[in-house]
Amino acid sequence: MQRLTPEQVEILSGQNAKRWMDSQPAYFGCPYNSMLMDEFIATQVGREYVWSWENFEAAYLFLREAGVLQLRPAAPPSDAELAHQAEQAKQEQVRTDYQNRVAAQQEAETAQQRATEKNMPLHVLAGIVGVQNAQLRKAGLPQRTAASTIGSRERARITDDKLGVHARARQNVLTKFPAVARDSAEFNRLVVAEKALLGE
Repeated sequence: MQRLTPEQVEILSGQNAKRWMDSQPAYFGCPYNSMLMDEFIATQVGREYVWSWENFEAAYLFLREAGVLQLRPAAPPSDAELAHQAEQAKQEQVRTDYQNRVAAQQEAETAQQRATEKNMPLHVLAGIVGVQNAQLRKAGLPQRTAASTIGSRERARITDDKLGVHARARQNVLTKFPAVARDSAEFNRLVVAEKALLGE
């Protein structure tokens, strides 16, 4: 049997290498990996023999397990992928802006409603809340503050207003009559009279 020449060995080994690379798309055929594969097969088989498909596969599996092969770098995103990402970011920003506007509008409406209810007569407010609670119960939603709680809040506001009038009356008496003792009956009489002038 005629012995193959070195040129014939190299040609056949190259053909087997190409056939193996076509069957192994995960392999990254860079110069560094090619050097490692070449050195490994040369030490196992020798350079005077044809390197078979199995020789390349065995070298790849061994070097991959050893973790010495370079991995194929991630491909940069295409123009279509970049455009899709930009469109997604744009849509997300639109949704965020809309949610922020809705939240701000709801907050403003709530603040306006509270301001309106604060100055509303108690019996009118209780009637409105009663109607709203009936609608919320029908829809299975949490109800608003009960009328009794609203009444307590209203009474607290009225008490604070009265205390404010009393404080202003005392201050006015102190300014107008600095010589009158604060713990005297005359001082208390003057405070009552001043409160009457303030509309208490």
